[in-house]
Amino acid sequence: MSTFDPTQHNFVLLKDFSFPPGSSVEVFELHSHDVVTGEPDFTRLNTFLTKDGSFITIWNGLLEPLFVASRLEKQNILFPEKLDFHEYETPLFRGYIESPEEAKCILHALRLDTCSLPQVLTGNEENKLACMPIDAYLTKKGIV
Repeated sequence: MSTFDPTQHNFVLLKDFSFPPGSSVEVFELHSHDVVTGEPDFTRLNTFLTKDGSFITIWNGLLEPLFVASRLEKQNILFPEKLDFHEYETPLFRGYIESPEEAKCILHALRLDTCSLPQVLTGNEENKLACMPIDAYLTKKGIV
C-alpha cells in the first residue's frame, strides 16, 4: 500500500527544517504562490502541514509563531509587546492520513484549492506591524 506524499498534493517540503529541530517530522508549505520554494519564511502566513509517519497536522497561519518576533525585531518593525503570534493560526486537521485515497478526500474537504494567497507580516510606512498580501509585499520590496 502506498503512503500519503504531500508533494503529490501541491505541498512543498521545507528545506532543512523540522519540528522539533533535528527530528524526523517533515514540514511542508502549500504551493499557493511562486514565492513558495521550500525556503522557510517565518513572517509568511500560508497553509502548512507536518508529517510524522502517518500523523498529519495542517493549519493556516505562521510556520512557527515563536520565531516571528525576533524576525520582526531584526527589521526594526514595531509591534505590541503582548501580541501573541499564535493568534494568527487556524488549525485545520490533526489526525492520520495513511493513503493517497484518504489524503484526496481529506484535502478536498479542507478546500485548500480555495485558500487565499499567502500574506506577510511586515512594517507599514511608520514601520508598525502590518499584514500584506504577498503580491503587494513583493511590489513594495521591488521584487515584482
